[in-house]
Amino acid sequence: MHTYSPSPSFLKRPGVSSTLSDILTPGVVGVPANAPMKKALECMRHNRISSILVMKRGSPVGILTERGIIAAVGALGRDVYSRNVTELMSSPVLTAAPDTPIHQAFTTLMEQGIRHLVVVDAKGKALGMVTQTNMVQNLGVEYFVDVKRVHQIMTRSVASLDISQSVQAAFELMMKVVFLADRLDLAATPISLVMSRPVVTITGMLPVHQAAEIMRDKTIRRLVVTDESGRAVGLLTQSDIIKGMEARYVEMLKEVIREKDQLLKEAVHEAARKSDYLDTIMNSSMDMGIAATEGDSIVFMNQAARNILGGMGGESSDEAQGDLFDFHKRMGISARRVKSVIAKVRRGSQHSFSAKLDSKGCERYLDCCISGIMGEDRKSSGYVVLLRDVTERHLAEETIKHMAYHDALTGLPNRFLASDRLEQGLAQAKRRGCLLAVMLLDLDGFKMVNDTLGHNVGDLLLRSVAAKLDGLLRRSDTVARMGGDEFLVILPEVKTPEGVASVASKMLKAVREIRSVGGCAIRMSTSAGLAMYPWDGDEPQTLIQRADAALYAAKDAGRDTYRFATDKMDV
Repeated sequence: MHTYSPSPSFLKRPGVSSTLSDILTPGVVGVPANAPMKKALECMRHNRISSILVMKRGSPVGILTERGIIAAVGALGRDVYSRNVTELMSSPVLTAAPDTPIHQAFTTLMEQGIRHLVVVDAKGKALGMVTQTNMVQNLGVEYFVDVKRVHQIMTRSVASLDISQSVQAAFELMMKVVFLADRLDLAATPISLVMSRPVVTITGMLPVHQAAEIMRDKTIRRLVVTDESGRAVGLLTQSDIIKGMEARYVEMLKEVIREKDQLLKEAVHEAARKSDYLDTIMNSSMDMGIAATEGDSIVFMNQAARNILGGMGGESSDEAQGDLFDFHKRMGISARRVKSVIAKVRRGSQHSFSAKLDSKGCERYLDCCISGIMGEDRKSSGYVVLLRDVTERHLAEETIKHMAYHDALTGLPNRFLASDRLEQGLAQAKRRGCLLAVMLLDLDGFKMVNDTLGHNVGDLLLRSVAAKLDGLLRRSDTVARMGGDEFLVILPEVKTPEGVASVASKMLKAVREIRSVGGCAIRMSTSAGLAMYPWDGDEPQTLIQRADAALYAAKDAGRDTYRFATDKMDV
């Protein structure tokens, strides 16, 4: 038994299609009008479908459904197999053109109390079939805004049987079952052999749109509703969902969202939903989070705002959901700042600001705007807050910034960021009167690695060296790749040259410890040159040049060693 509970992370919104042609599965599964029932049942079982069209020269003349089959079996028993499909089919068939709007077809099915609609072309030839299931899956979350929780619309009277009872007993109690086996003894066969398992269960507090999503994902039409102890308290079917939705409100809301300024106002007037705060909200962009207040109390919050703020507030947009101060507190904005902003907005201004939310350990960035709602007396009667989630844009900007200042191969700071860090370090050293060390490292024989083992192995070696060097440093230190196999290390606020020499020795040892790269055995060493502020210079370029001269001295001394800059070295 699988149980689904309410989850605030459910933010997924199905794609909303416009006409029946957008959700129609091409192809028609049907049988001729003169076919026997046995052939129709075999076709339904083979295609794993719950209904089939009865066709005459390409046009639908009837439809055979599970309900009709079960009713026939209850009345005729096994004699049903020898009957013709025209004796048991439902007729006439309700049809629609492929360009029929989905919401219009949806309303028709609900008013007629049926589940199937045949789509035909201009000549009356069948193109396919759509069901309530197809439409519920394509209406979108906004169609469920007036249906709150499962327990409000579920069927509370649930019939049940023990699994030891027979299929015959189930037939006498139930109206629907999937399919029959050709030679099934209904009276002698226990239910456990033909029932579907496991049962998918949900809690009564689950939002209806989530229940519809579960039905779609599991390809089922019924869910068992249980209480906290796991006891069945009701049954939710797609028919319950359809009945629980207000078609006129659905159609009005869909149109309001799509129309522009004047059409929005007319639609809201026609639906008697016009008010000062709703007029302002509906004239705003509907692709962002919107919240509106009467005075300081929040009285409306659209689904986008709920999603952005992680479900803050009440269950309904028609119910009070806290006040403006709680709303901003959620975004980390102090009450003092909110009061200052409100005073500014009351004077007829808008106020834009940015906010950062920490939602379950994930940072999200928002662009926000607050403006006043003016009543008929032109006095402020409330406020509207617009929210836009700009996390993706922010992350893209951060990525671009990182790429501009970091080496693509090793992830280390590049020469531009290293230059900036060195300038900052020198400025700090001058203020505090402390030492600063600059170290240049160059791998010994790196060209030979590239020439003999290939550039791929060379790249892996550079990454390995970068990781080794970075792991030896303090958080205040910097190691950067200057290009090729050359690395720059900045050590601010060092105490003695001996301490710098110790760091250099550890780095040389760390490089020596790299014995294998990319499955290739390797022996590698590095040479280093060191320069100290203030003895070797007080400008970034001067220190780097002195360190470079010391690096050449280390190379001349046999490599795999380090040297400090001296006055005798040529720069």
